[in-house]
Amino acid sequence: MNKLYTNELISPDGVTYTNNSNINKEAAIFAMFHDSLYTGGKPREGKLSTTTVIGPIRKALLSIKNPTTSDKDVATMMASSRGTALHEQMARALTWMNIGYKVEQRGSREIAGWKISGEYDVITPDGVLKDLKFVSNYSYVHLKEEQDRMTESMSMEELSVQFPTVFKYMAQLSIYRWIFKELDLQPYASILFMFNNGTNFGQIPSVDIEVRFPTFPYEEVESYLTDKINIIKQHIEEGTLPLCTPAERGTTQAEYKVKRMNKTGKYATVAGSKFNNRSDVDAFLRNKGRAGDIVDETPASHKLCNYCPHYGTTCDQI
Repeated sequence: MNKLYTNELISPDGVTYTNNSNINKEAAIFAMFHDSLYTGGKPREGKLSTTTVIGPIRKALLSIKNPTTSDKDVATMMASSRGTALHEQMARALTWMNIGYKVEQRGSREIAGWKISGEYDVITPDGVLKDLKFVSNYSYVHLKEEQDRMTESMSMEELSVQFPTVFKYMAQLSIYRWIFKELDLQPYASILFMFNNGTNFGQIPSVDIEVRFPTFPYEEVESYLTDKINIIKQHIEEGTLPLCTPAERGTTQAEYKVKRMNKTGKYATVAGSKFNNRSDVDAFLRNKGRAGDIVDETPASHKLCNYCPHYGTTCDQI
């Protein structure tokens, strides 16, 4: 049998991948190839990537302690491989145009005794940093919801707590700008959104959207990074492991709603019957319930945990 149809694949450079979902040969090769293009190193004590340092402290510490936990199964890297392919083709196109774009350069700077690394996607001829994101339309909708609730500018720390989606994009762009400080980039930067699942049935105006953000001043970036690294150092020294916050886990509350059969013989949600805890829905049933009513429960979830390589392996946070 062809080796590529078994559940173990060997890349040309000798790296072993699994194919536990029995993905077809061509797609498996695609995923393996684009995974091999990653040029950044794994997090380790003394060096972190930009995305790691702005993420949960627990995740950073687990990555330092367990550098080989990432699953090398082709199914788990298919989405990122598609994003990598899109990045590669945009870099080729901008280079081909030959009008002064800089594309996909990796760099690092040291602060508080540690190196922070990052790779920008695009710098325009007039010095604007742009990062390409190949994401679900939900990511963009969630960003817009946070932006609509913001009323004033905030510090990096305040933003990370109150508006984590806005923070993620602003912080990443700001740290990239800080890493490449010698390029004297503009004090604003953009995310280029390309969606992997359509345009949300008309709610999103285009499949290609650019969102511009102001970047944080260099001094604020350095203060944020220094504080974050010192906290990580302290946990390493003391052997402690903090829990992720609900925002870092993407926690959603449980939802309970009462459903009642209507005249068409189908169950529909009763007006005013949606609650976040069982006691409230039970009280509703006692006061306004009818025979035949049922309770539809959506359990609480931690959506972002599903994207963490430590979830279900080295992380035991409930």
